[in-house]
Amino acid sequence: MKIYNLFLFHLFLVLCAFKVYAVTIGSDTTVSREGLASFSSVDNEMLGFAAFEAGFELQDASTTCSFDSFYPVSGDITFNGGTLFLFQDFVLSNTVKLFDAGIINGRCFEMSFPFTDTLDLPGFTFEDIVLHLGGKTVLNGDVTFIGEIVIDGHGNKIDMNGFDFIVSNSASLSIKGVEIEGISGNQIRCLDSLGTITLQDVKWVQNGDYSLDNGHFDFFGEVVITGSGVFAYRTDEFATLDSYSKITLESGMTFSYDPSIANNSLLVMTDTTSVLSMHNSTLFATSTGLQLTQGTLEIDGKVVLESEATVQAEGIVFGDGSDEDNDLQLVVMPEASIEVNSGYFVYANVA
Repeated sequence: MKIYNLFLFHLFLVLCAFKVYAVTIGSDTTVSREGLASFSSVDNEMLGFAAFEAGFELQDASTTCSFDSFYPVSGDITFNGGTLFLFQDFVLSNTVKLFDAGIINGRCFEMSFPFTDTLDLPGFTFEDIVLHLGGKTVLNGDVTFIGEIVIDGHGNKIDMNGFDFIVSNSASLSIKGVEIEGISGNQIRCLDSLGTITLQDVKWVQNGDYSLDNGHFDFFGEVVITGSGVFAYRTDEFATLDSYSKITLESGMTFSYDPSIANNSLLVMTDTTSVLSMHNSTLFATSTGLQLTQGTLEIDGKVVLESEATVQAEGIVFGDGSDEDNDLQLVVMPEASIEVNSGYFVYANVA
C-alpha cells in the first residue's frame, strides 16, 4: 500500500510538472518592455502597460489570449490558429509581420495594420472589428468575417491573390476607401441570405466573371466596377444604391441581373441622386426581367441592352408606367447611344 501511495504521489508530481498554466505579461500600473512573448493554454493576458517590442506567438489552435496593452506591437506575430481577444485597439507597428492563420475577436475594437508598401495577410478569421489598412494588403489565405466587420482602406489596395473574402451567416462586411483587385468567381461572398456586403467609395477590379449568389450588396458613395467579365447579381435579396451615390460600370463590363427568384425589382435606386453610370458597357437580364425606377441612368459611349425576354413583361423596363415619381431619369452624354441586341426594352416613364 505504501509503495502504491508513493507511486501516486510521484505521478501527481509529474502531472503537475507538465500542466500548462495561463500566463499574464505586464501590469496595469508599471510600464515594461517585453521581448518575444509566448503563450499556450487558455486565458492568457497581455496587460495595459506592457510594450511588446519583439512580437508574440500563440502555441496552437487551443491557445487564447486577451490583448489589453496601450502600446503598438512590433516584431513577428505568429498565431498558429490561436485566438486573440481585444480589450484595446490593436495597433501594429511598421516592423510587424504576420505568420500563420488565427482568429481575432475584436469585441468592437479596432485593428490598424502597419504603414508598409505591402502586407501579406494570412487566412485570418475576424469577428466584430474595424480594420484599418496602412498599405497594400495581399491575401495569403481565405479571410472569414463573423459579426460586424468594417475594412477602412484609407485609399490603399487589396490584392485578392486567388483567395476569398467569406462573410459568415448573418454577418455584415463594410468595405470603404479601397481598390480591390483580382476579383473573379465568387471570391467575395456571403454564406447565407442574411449576409451583407457594403461597398463605399470602392474601385472593384475584376479579372474574370464574378457572381453574388447569397446575401446582398449596398452601395454608397462612388463605386467603380472595372476590369473584364460579368458582374452577376444572382441572389434573392434587394441591393440598394443609396442617395447621392453612384455605380460606374466601365468599358467592357457587363452587369447581369440573374436573381434566383422571379422578381425584376431587386436593384433598388433610392431617388434621382442614385446614379447608375454605364460607359461602353452592357446591361443584361434573364427572362425574369429588370425594372429600374426612381434613380438616374447615365449613358456614355455605346451602351448595350440584352435580355432573354420573349415577351415585353420579361424585358428591361425603365419606370413603372403609372407613377411619375418612379420614372427613371436618363442622362445621355454627347455621341452616346443605346443599342438593344436581344429581348425587349420597355420605356415606361410617365413624364
